[in-house]
Amino acid sequence: MKTILFSIAIAVSQLAYSFPQGEKKPLRLSRLFSDHMVLQQQTSVNFWGQSAPGKKLTVSASWGKHASTSADANGNWKIKLATPKAGGPYIVNITTADSTIVIKDVLVGEVWLASGQSNMDIPLKGWPPGDTILNSHQEISNAVYPEIRFLKVPFGISITPLDSTGGKWLGTSPETVGDFSATAYFYARKLHQELHVPIGIIQSSIGGTPAEAWTSKAYLARLKSFDKKIAALENLQASARSGQQAAGSERPDIPELNSNSPTVLFNAMIHPLVPYTIKGVIWYQGESNVGRAEQYKRLFLI
Repeated sequence: MKTILFSIAIAVSQLAYSFPQGEKKPLRLSRLFSDHMVLQQQTSVNFWGQSAPGKKLTVSASWGKHASTSADANGNWKIKLATPKAGGPYIVNITTADSTIVIKDVLVGEVWLASGQSNMDIPLKGWPPGDTILNSHQEISNAVYPEIRFLKVPFGISITPLDSTGGKWLGTSPETVGDFSATAYFYARKLHQELHVPIGIIQSSIGGTPAEAWTSKAYLARLKSFDKKIAALENLQASARSGQQAAGSERPDIPELNSNSPTVLFNAMIHPLVPYTIKGVIWYQGESNVGRAEQYKRLFLI
């Protein structure tokens, strides 16, 4: 069953943005772009998605900026749009000759990625009874910050880098904040109180995970200590491909893959975020690597 499910997962990830030859591709955006999102201020931010090959499109914002491009031969497009000083709410339109996507309630401010293991992942409401947050009930009740917004990346693992993920932007309120990372929330609140600008947090974190799971294959290749594990992943990928090609025959036995495997969280939960324009990253992780301090020191620096 694991083998079948794994093969299906690989196939779905590959087909997520594919269409039969000759079929018109609808205009679509990365799921990171949605109502209530926060964009990085005073820079050029990336927008990207898919459309029909060669289709011209324009991204325009209610702060008075616009930019145009055309989809490539595969229907992929990417464009930069200049952003103003912190403010909002704004509206962003993505238009072609026959389609329009409207993104409402867009704020411009400071955007941060929050990643790591359980110390980053534990929500403001805690994990009772064992893991709790001091004064969490009061903090949740007082959390009325409409200009602090979170996008939580759903859990996923992959042996190859993915281009798409899920999640949606939510404002901070007593109804929502309990599920947000406590560390990221306190960080965002501090920034908001000191800078007086909207704050966007993209939370991508999973408890009990080692640093190598959050690291790309290209970077792990710099450390000889991961050569065997990288080779095992390459064999795993080859087995998955051969399993897909063996239509009508029994799939090969694919070894177990989990959230501790090297690169798998980077591939599924970080790689899809890479083009999104941010200010910086906060990282809270290390306990899962505590027995390999010398290796972690080198791993952390790369």
